[in-house]
Amino acid sequence: LGHLGQISYAATGISWMKLHFLSDGGHTLKAHEKPGAILAAARAIERISALPLRRSPESMETWLNIGSMGGGDVPNAQARDAWFTVDMRSNDPVYFEEMERRILEIAADTARELGVRGEHETLQRMRGGSIPGFVDSNLVQSAKGVLESLGWEQVYLTMRGTADHNVALIRGIPAIAIGVTTGEGAHTPDEFADVAPFAIGVKQIVLLALMPLTVTPP
Repeated sequence: LGHLGQISYAATGISWMKLHFLSDGGHTLKAHEKPGAILAAARAIERISALPLRRSPESMETWLNIGSMGGGDVPNAQARDAWFTVDMRSNDPVYFEEMERRILEIAADTARELGVRGEHETLQRMRGGSIPGFVDSNLVQSAKGVLESLGWEQVYLTMRGTADHNVALIRGIPAIAIGVTTGEGAHTPDEFADVAPFAIGVKQIVLLALMPLTVTPP
């Protein structure tokens, strides 16, 4: 989750897919009338990017990103393999399954329409889930209380978060994800993490581990 002060009490489902569009390739002078893998990939990207996303309420919040793409070997030949990756996430397990299905359908339909072959890889997949009323549980409220006792004022309870706690929550086992410091610019060249808050972040972990979670936190 990353940021100190954010406590994730639900698990966001995540699906990373790599979608391939395959053709026979060939030199420009001989392949200009053949189906193009890159054109198929481009059209699929456009169609997938146009899918409507639920942004509210928080329990239905959904995200989609085309994170990387590639294909081809030289400028004067058609690509035999054009591909791109999709990072799709949703807080709603039903919508998660529906979005994943629609993305794969669009890729398959586009490949068929353009006359190329379509394949897909699953790079990462973790279902999401939540426990009803868990936000008021001793575990979540204890985590909040620990931070407040350490003088950290910006405490935010959120349903966002994809981490190891996904595995527990989808099985009905209480779990949270927390951060140990602050920072900005995630996944950019300007990304940084603040050093000073680490002390509070580590104390948070120790105190939460020692707290008796079977009683109501102070």
